[in-house]
Amino acid sequence: MKKRILSLLLAAIMCFGVCSIVLAAPRSATGSCSMSVSGRTVTYAGESYSASIEDFISVKICLWEKNGNVWYEVDSVTQTATNSDYVDAFASFTVEGGHYYQVSATHYIRSNGTGYSSTSQTSSRWIP
Repeated sequence: MKKRILSLLLAAIMCFGVCSIVLAAPRSATGSCSMSVSGRTVTYAGESYSASIEDFISVKICLWEKNGNVWYEVDSVTQTATNSDYVDAFASFTVEGGHYYQVSATHYIRSNGTGYSSTSQTSSRWIP
């Protein structure tokens, strides 16, 4: 009987220890983005994810064109979700070519009124 009580006590201590570590884990918005090209059509995508179900999660992906030394946003799309840990978005856009293009994404979560964000981007790619 003492062994059973001791086992249950140890199991409870381990459970509460692990639960407190999980509950204390810092929140963060993470994700990725990508770009593929077929001729002059650029298909771009992005995703945001979290380790927990969030009140609000979103991803905004932007297609950028480099003209001279300046990057200009030529297209974008945003997708949102509530009470989720994941959201993704994609779009296609026909570019004029003769420039470098890249994609960036802003990943955002909101939990209990506090927002967290991060960004990601692809490398630039010449499209003739």
